[in-house]
Amino acid sequence: MAILSAAEARVYIPTLTGSAEDTLLDTLIGRAEALAGVYCGFPAETSGNSISIELATYTHYSGIGAAPVEIVRSGQALRVPVSPIGAVTSIHDDRDGSWDYDSGDLVSAADYVILKDDGLILLTQDSAHGGFSSGVRNIKVVYTAGWATAAPGLKEAIGLTLKYVFERRKTFGKIGISGSPSAITLPTLASSLPPEIQYALSAFVLPRRYL
Repeated sequence: MAILSAAEARVYIPTLTGSAEDTLLDTLIGRAEALAGVYCGFPAETSGNSISIELATYTHYSGIGAAPVEIVRSGQALRVPVSPIGAVTSIHDDRDGSWDYDSGDLVSAADYVILKDDGLILLTQDSAHGGFSSGVRNIKVVYTAGWATAAPGLKEAIGLTLKYVFERRKTFGKIGISGSPSAITLPTLASSLPPEIQYALSAFVLPRRYL
């Protein structure tokens, strides 16, 4: 479900006074959320390979890929690349390096707790697992992460991004507009997010974006 509804979106586009353009708005809301996800450093989700700031399913491994799982706190915790965490489906610790992730590698859900906002999975003090093993691709984590409901300020950030996408939709892909008395050079999408949008999204940027 989108973070912003078409009715909420119309607040940011005063020229739209009715619901006639809601189908278009729903499409552009998805694009705005994808653009926000890219800016905030969200990787592609596992199913569909799309990028969004919304809640999605991810499968990530330790020590490999563009979004690796980190083993931290002397093997007592994992930091996944996307937060907030919605839920952890499974964790496998493949100590023998076979990468088969079978039932013998499954870490019991009773052995860990989740710090959702921090993207951390901590082994409990009485964990039977002992500690996470180091190594490339030893750890496999399947989990959901992202925003299922709007955090304070997130609707505003998506609304501002939507307004930008709506106003730029007819010039995407163009490098300039010819005219009199002079031509206009258009900024590229990646370089032209207005400062107010960058500021609004800054609270939701993932640490991995700066790595």
